[in-house]
Amino acid sequence: MLDPTWPSTAEEPYDPPLSADGVEQARRLGRRLAPEGIQSIVSSPFLRAIQTAHHINEALGAPIFLEPGFGEWLTERSFERLPRLQALEVLRAQYPALRDGYPAAGVFQYPESAGQLRARTKHALEALLDKLEGTLLVVGHAASVAAMGLVDERVERIECPLCALFCLEHDGSGWRLAINAEVTHVGERMACFTFP
Repeated sequence: MLDPTWPSTAEEPYDPPLSADGVEQARRLGRRLAPEGIQSIVSSPFLRAIQTAHHINEALGAPIFLEPGFGEWLTERSFERLPRLQALEVLRAQYPALRDGYPAAGVFQYPESAGQLRARTKHALEALLDKLEGTLLVVGHAASVAAMGLVDERVERIECPLCALFCLEHDGSGWRLAINAEVTHVGERMACFTFP
């Protein structure tokens, strides 16, 4: 159960940790992904995404890199200001799989429109092809994950349940959404975010 007083007492209310349910869902997703040969994980720099990547990685043992391009959608409806996120050096003490050496492609701007989120996310996704090889796992948030799914031009709308699995494949000329919101590892379908 979430602490309802947390937003008013937290040092940074816009960067909450993962709930106990979220930890269990991430571990289940890690077990689901274990046979997939994932070589690197690229995560949003928000704490709950890093924690999700960490718990997934218990089953994978891959390096984790941070990419703001997959961060939260910074709308005025959800944020009163740009969040103050923890520095990599601080995070690495608790999450040792976090690595240096990944030049981030995305830059946060506040406030951000849906079009700006899509552009930021698409730019970060395209940059992955130049920076990392092999099978990659991206851990983002509902809006950034949905924006990634929309790079498949045949897809008009994305529903994003909690801890859902999406798979994008690139054939050298374009993206194809090969898995769309798989939740079998979680059990029942949870509440979801729809974008756009």
